[in-house]
Amino acid sequence: MGINDWDNDDQPAREVDLDWKSVVGDFDTIPVIDVGGIRSDVLEERQEVARHIREACTRVDFFYIQNHGIPLHLVNGVFQLAEKFFALPLEQKMEIYIENSPNFKGYTPVGASGKPGPDGKGNQNEAFEWGHDPQLNDDPDDNCCDPYMKSANRWPQEPAGFEEYLSLYYREMRDFGRLMTKTIALSLGLREDYFERDISHPGCTAVMAHYPPQELDSLSRGLDAHTDSEFFTILASGPVRALEVANKSGQWISAPPKAGTFIVNVGDQLQVFSNDLYVSTRHRVMNYTCEEQYSVPFFIRRITRL
Repeated sequence: MGINDWDNDDQPAREVDLDWKSVVGDFDTIPVIDVGGIRSDVLEERQEVARHIREACTRVDFFYIQNHGIPLHLVNGVFQLAEKFFALPLEQKMEIYIENSPNFKGYTPVGASGKPGPDGKGNQNEAFEWGHDPQLNDDPDDNCCDPYMKSANRWPQEPAGFEEYLSLYYREMRDFGRLMTKTIALSLGLREDYFERDISHPGCTAVMAHYPPQELDSLSRGLDAHTDSEFFTILASGPVRALEVANKSGQWISAPPKAGTFIVNVGDQLQVFSNDLYVSTRHRVMNYTCEEQYSVPFFIRRITRL
């Protein structure tokens, strides 16, 4: 994820970021889009979904998607594994420490990511990152050409079934991400297959994140205010209200969890490609509840092959 800077709690958005403020919408809610039509054989139904995505991306750049076709039991299983993995002793999780990985895969402990805030602490979350793995590839066309992403994942020995289940989730989300990419192309007035060459060899990555509860008077953050550097992100959120999105007025708008949905947001790559028609909107995580929060963002990267 592209984390750009750390804001104090009394700075709801970057006051000096005038270019960003001039293009992001002045929204106060985040729309919900029914994307069932993206699997339709009827072009007009796919175009109707694209129309709603364009409307959302020119106003908010974040939106919920429902009727996406991803089995909910698959998503729930990932969250169950997240609870089990993050409950393991720290020394056991550190066996797959991400700093020992040549391709940014593995475990990151609490406080080890992000810039230190006023309290001297980094992001108050821990995470496990995985992605394309040639050893588990089920798609002969999915030959990742990014040298930093094509190496094997680093899997923990526990919990049982962790590697197999997360690999299954990766494939499901990769394939759905390709469908979403076609719809985004339509939303920009392009052919559906415009990005196919770039997305068929993706550098997709996924992160399983755990956000412990924060004290109300804490100066730390679950996750710094940032934009995502990729093409777009598909987020599976746990049941805790913690994600916030910045609007044009500098307000942080809550993106509460909605059962059965994912949250999609524009990334830096898509903003650049669309010439700022779609904007990679700043967001952060603040877990001021008394509950543990888990989330699983899936990042779709556009890789231009030479």
